[in-house]
Amino acid sequence: MCEINSPSQNVGWIYCLTNPCMPGLVKVGMTKSQKRLPSIRASELFTTGVPVPFIVALEKMVINPVEKETSLHNLLSKYSERINNGREFFKTPALYQSTPYYVWSDFELCRGDTGIIYVTTMDCETAFIPNVFTPNGDGYNEYFTIRLNEIQCFHMDIYNRWGVKLFETDSVEPGWDGTIQNDGNPAPEGTYYYVVDFCRFNGTKGDLKGSLTLIRN
Repeated sequence: MCEINSPSQNVGWIYCLTNPCMPGLVKVGMTKSQKRLPSIRASELFTTGVPVPFIVALEKMVINPVEKETSLHNLLSKYSERINNGREFFKTPALYQSTPYYVWSDFELCRGDTGIIYVTTMDCETAFIPNVFTPNGDGYNEYFTIRLNEIQCFHMDIYNRWGVKLFETDSVEPGWDGTIQNDGNPAPEGTYYYVVDFCRFNGTKGDLKGSLTLIRN
């Protein structure tokens, strides 16, 4: 077991990050400072447009983190596919349920503790589309909102039964509040129709069409 007890030593962190909306990928990286925790790096990655935060699945303080990361990347490249040489992402078998992995590290003469990585998956492809909403001012179910994950672009149109467009938006949130966009008047109760076009971060595009019911009482 390696002990890190000298402030003069080059000490940092080796970490493994996972993301529920990136099944089949893990990020294995390092930081060059004890103070730069893996959780900080995970938070930084969340600001790059990924729909849900990264999870620190494993972290280990080590001596010479750059050297250790290089050795670990070389080892991982023998057993899994690296996205490219400039990235720290490696492919793993895609998981469709939460799964524990048992891991340990061997660096030079130092044997690390055995750790468990819990990889949690999330359904990021299926859209949640309500069929009824009640914009009556009570603070519940006030918006018609389509829930989509991993979205890079989005556009939604709302039409009445005569095909007149009442509302459009390029934002998922908050959705349609039941008012007619050009005059601000409340739309009457009844059936309306939505048309949605979207694209994901992986480059795929899609569309959604259907009906919804507006109830005010």
